[in-house]
Amino acid sequence: MSSDDARADAPEEDDGTETGSPAEEPVARRGVFGRQPVFVAAAIIAIVSLIAATTFGILWWTGSGSDEARNAQARDEVVAAAENGIRAFAEVDYQHPEAYRNQQIAVSTDELAQHVKAGWPQARQVIVQAQRSSTINFFAIGVEELNSSAGTASAIASSEVTLSFQGQSAQLPRRWRAELKRVGDEWKLSDIELIPIPRTQLNTQG
Repeated sequence: MSSDDARADAPEEDDGTETGSPAEEPVARRGVFGRQPVFVAAAIIAIVSLIAATTFGILWWTGSGSDEARNAQARDEVVAAAENGIRAFAEVDYQHPEAYRNQQIAVSTDELAQHVKAGWPQARQVIVQAQRSSTINFFAIGVEELNSSAGTASAIASSEVTLSFQGQSAQLPRRWRAELKRVGDEWKLSDIELIPIPRTQLNTQG
């Protein structure tokens, strides 16, 4: 055998330039890409979980904040309605008695307005004959009870009423309880009463 034949029959040495046989390539590809669906699924689950948790947190915070905001707004509306209502019943000018009646009716529920109308002839006579006038100064108004869903509330107010009649005047401490109902978008008086003030509190009213 010649030296050329020996070289031809001898296996060629691997010079390291080949990347592998075609049969090995699918194995290598499965090693890298075969696990990819698992990674993708895990990532998707994590993202969905994060979105769900974040969304739930936002909805809870928004709902809680909305309830608190609605309650705060309702309390402000009740305080304002109570002040307007009490003022309508406390302030009178004997020179304009009809205006006094009209302002009471405007702040009252239909039921309370009917009571105002029924008692008006006698009330008007007393106001005019006594030449009665009065103004009110509020010290504080607070919501006692509030049921937004039922549309009912009550408020307590402390005040001083300056009363003038037959040429005389006096400053009188007055404490009120106002019952209110929501009628449409408004809070209106359903009842109003004076709360007795103990003598020990007369000098500290306000």
